Amino acid sequence: MGPGVRKTLKTPENPQLEDALFTWFIEQRRKNVPFSGDILMEKAKYFHERLGRADFSASKGWLEKFKKRHGIRQLKITGEKLCNNEDAVKKFQDKFMDIIMEKDLSAEQIYNADESGLYWITIPDKTLASNLEVRAPGSKVSKERITFMPRANAAGTHKLPFLVIGKAQKQRVFASVRKLPVHYIGQKNAWVTRPIFLEWFKGYFIPEVKNSYLRRIYH
Repeated sequence: MGPGVRKTLKTPENPQLEDALFTWFIEQRRKNVPFSGDILMEKAKYFHERLGRADFSASKGWLEKFKKRHGIRQLKITGEKLCNNEDAVKKFQDKFMDIIMEKDLSAEQIYNADESGLYWITIPDKTLASNLEVRAPGSKVSKERITFMPRANAAGTHKLPFLVIGKAQKQRVFASVRKLPVHYIGQKNAWVTRPIFLEWFKGYFIPEVKNSYLRRIYH
């Protein structure tokens, strides 16, 4: 086919269902509602039942044909762009390697604690969009989150339970749980602040590492 020539697609078996679904899709996209293929398939089943039709399967194959018939493709939802300081990272790496060489540290003595945020009420970062949309603007992101920090040594021989920071001092859902499999601390913004980190580092991390070292020696 030459450029600009579109291959003729097979006419849908249920035009009424197709029109209802596409109209609903366009209305939702005007509100910047993000979409996945699974959402479209479930909505197709819903419209199909409402129309009283039989023998319909909203399969992956049906979805691909529906998307092609209506020029639907996937777009990245636009939002704030993350950045990092590569020069600062390189300086830290060089300084860290100097310390390792100076103190002759082994992989079992080097630990990493990597802080990360988990937004448990959020939207996907990609969406299906019509061919009329040039970009997919994002919406306000929910701030409901927890912060978690996995910890382990470089050798992988000692893995500590996660440090988890939530907004509540005591989670009511865990009221009947005597012991959590994580080290939990409450903080109003669910952030790892300097006082919380020092409290964890001195009161939990150092004793746990010492105990791990003693267990390796005497066993």
